[in-house]
Amino acid sequence: GIMTGAFVERMRFDALLGFVPLWLVLVYCPLAHMVWAGDGAFLHALGAIDFAGGLVVHISSGISGLVACCVIGKRLGYPTIPKAPHHLILSNIGMSFLWVGWIGFNGGSAVAADVYAGQAVLVTQIASAAGVLAWMMIEWIVTRGKPSTLGMISGAVAGLVGVTPAAGSVSACGALCIGAVTSAGCLMCSTKLKETLDTYDDSLDAFGIHGVGGILGAALTAVWCAPGLQGFGFGTFVHDGGRTEAINNIGFQLGIQIVSILISVVWATIGTLLALKAVDVACGGYHLRFHRLEHIRVPEGIEKQGLDETFFAESGYNWKEKDLKISVELGPVRGQPGTLLSYVSSGNLLSKAGSALGKAGGDAGSSSDVGEGEGSMSPGESRHGADMEDLSAHGGTITIGVTDDGETRVEDVRAHGANRIPSSKMVDISESSGDA
Repeated sequence: GIMTGAFVERMRFDALLGFVPLWLVLVYCPLAHMVWAGDGAFLHALGAIDFAGGLVVHISSGISGLVACCVIGKRLGYPTIPKAPHHLILSNIGMSFLWVGWIGFNGGSAVAADVYAGQAVLVTQIASAAGVLAWMMIEWIVTRGKPSTLGMISGAVAGLVGVTPAAGSVSACGALCIGAVTSAGCLMCSTKLKETLDTYDDSLDAFGIHGVGGILGAALTAVWCAPGLQGFGFGTFVHDGGRTEAINNIGFQLGIQIVSILISVVWATIGTLLALKAVDVACGGYHLRFHRLEHIRVPEGIEKQGLDETFFAESGYNWKEKDLKISVELGPVRGQPGTLLSYVSSGNLLSKAGSALGKAGGDAGSSSDVGEGEGSMSPGESRHGADMEDLSAHGGTITIGVTDDGETRVEDVRAHGANRIPSSKMVDISESSGDA
């Protein structure tokens, strides 16, 4: 999920289904084995510290997202056409869930209910809060002149990412520093660096926050795990032949962390390129280049229309005229008694809008215009089979329910525009309903 945020709205869905398992096998699983497989695992033997996934999860996903968005290309119109956040309220709700969940998997990475788990939960909370404050203050004082809720939740994620590799090794003071420094670095890379380079379109800043945050967090872990800074201690280096040596200084541990970061970056880059190339060939045929992989990218027309409607025939919000058909075909209550969808799902839609509106009362009861140039429909009159698209009555839209015994009744009359209904779905409404 982290990685795909870098190239949203651009990759074909079938290509994504092929790419994700390949990436899992080529990138994630090998890195997870190197770090967490225990004795004999490469990065573990080096003495690398990655408590909950800074190297394995965030660096790998962030770097892979950067590689993918570079080879696929920018979104149409980016950055000329503004790409505002979809819904800030949902973003804040989602971040709230994420924050709680993060406490769970950082604490759970101790695989025990002990002091390490408790410390991991504590420093996770502190680092995230520090990230919020750091991002907010930099936006307020340095970059924008005003704070933003989008920036605050971005800072929270940055702080969480930064403390992930260090959660079992650092104190509260270390978490405070890691959260603030990581948040500041992610802010600069997600804004200034991306704008300056102008070579990639990382839609949701997967690289800017997760990649950069993972790198900074893994490096800072070497500093704040030091016992002299109230940390829980350094790693253990394993020599050839199995002899172990406890790392006893920040410099040695920092060198190990940097080597581990570089290995993770190179591994993720190569593995992602191979996975993307394999899927691109499978989708459209072989070619030599590793950039501009056009076979896995959606056509321009589909990208303009939107992938939700083209690949899934649905949208997040049903407020357009054409959305009625989508809601009817895919809605959770289709065909159930007591709903209008029980008529529509069987191929029928209610007509006689004039009669319904007339009985609903008010100004809408005198007459109803039907269609564009199709004439008028009086109360009690029905029309069907004609090429009618627009069903309206003086600008009002009717909402009609169906009772459990199949009778119809008028629920509401609203004046918010006409409701377009395909003529093939029009049938008569019985006037025998007492409610109507």
